Amino acid sequence: MHEFDLEDERTAMIEDVRRVANSIGRTPTITEFKRARRETRFSYDQILRSFGTWSAAVEAAGLRPNPIGEPPSNKIPRHALIDEFVRVANKLGQIPSHPVFSANSKMSRSPFERTFGSWGAAVDAIIREAAERFTFTTAVKKIRPERSSTSQAKVLGLDIPLLFAPRNETETLVLFALLAPALGYEIESAQIDFPDLTLRKGHEIIPTEVEFLSSTYLAHGHPVESTVLCVCWRKDKDIPGLREVLSLESVVRSMPNNALQRTPAGGRR
Repeated sequence: MHEFDLEDERTAMIEDVRRVANSIGRTPTITEFKRARRETRFSYDQILRSFGTWSAAVEAAGLRPNPIGEPPSNKIPRHALIDEFVRVANKLGQIPSHPVFSANSKMSRSPFERTFGSWGAAVDAIIREAAERFTFTTAVKKIRPERSSTSQAKVLGLDIPLLFAPRNETETLVLFALLAPALGYEIESAQIDFPDLTLRKGHEIIPTEVEFLSSTYLAHGHPVESTVLCVCWRKDKDIPGLREVLSLESVVRSMPNNALQRTPAGGRR
């Protein structure tokens, strides 16, 4: 990127920080800035990559940084994050969503996102690594089924570049992106953190999370809100309270030209 483009981008990021600060009447915390994502052009991660630290971005915006309430996330060992997550989960008797976790812990979600990549990834990893430490059933084996080999995959048989039915979350997202125009959706943005996608349908803006199985939405601790759409390949669990659980498998099977059949041994159809 040209130096002038970088300068313009940093200026726009500073405007985002100031906009959120004006909205709440003070310097926003990282959590508050993330919650205002629909009001900003840039995400927290983008600002962090540009300025290096949140404090540097805040100071560039002419604001005073908030007092540090917890050690930098890179100073909190991975095992300490896991210990605290397990403690809170066992106290509640369930895998907590990030708002519930924050309300019951001295830690925020930020160190988990920095260490694991996202809140959902943190939940996944901790459930896998510390399954025996939970005092309740986590059903971890149902969260991520083993990926089937190509020879056992199902052919979609649709006139799209994706050959086989999804076998994981990423392929589910790819299929949705290919089918979105036919379903009446436009993709405004995509990101690693919740929600995966921001969709546009007419004049509506719809936060959307993509999962392979609908049950994984709850296992990841995502909030159950009436504005959120869950797009999945297979709807193995209904989630009352969401806007909708959209099963792409049901959509594909309703298409007259679909061919959800096993791939013959020895190669592609």
